[in-house]
Amino acid sequence: MAENVGYETGGEKDIEEIRVMTYNLWFDDQNREMRMDCIIQMMENSNADFFCLQEVTAYSMTRILQAPFIRQSYFVSGNHILGYGVLVVSRFPAVFYESPFPTL
Repeated sequence: MAENVGYETGGEKDIEEIRVMTYNLWFDDQNREMRMDCIIQMMENSNADFFCLQEVTAYSMTRILQAPFIRQSYFVSGNHILGYGVLVVSRFPAVFYESPFPTL
């Protein structure tokens, strides 16, 4: 998992800026492998501290979790994806909460 990158006080540097990338992955199966390759590459190139992803499927979550840069440097919300849902990926340790909202 990620190493201490300045989120604590006691001698560590204070964080002055964070980078957030939000993306709707589109849950459809059309071109999903090519789309996920591109999305994962964009995520890696962005050097974001947080990724907030919507319409995440079990397939896209698996692909994201398999990415070496994610495995080495990020914490991932422990969502259980049924159909499709959201996923938060953070460079900093965090407690993730999920609040389901009723659909109309």
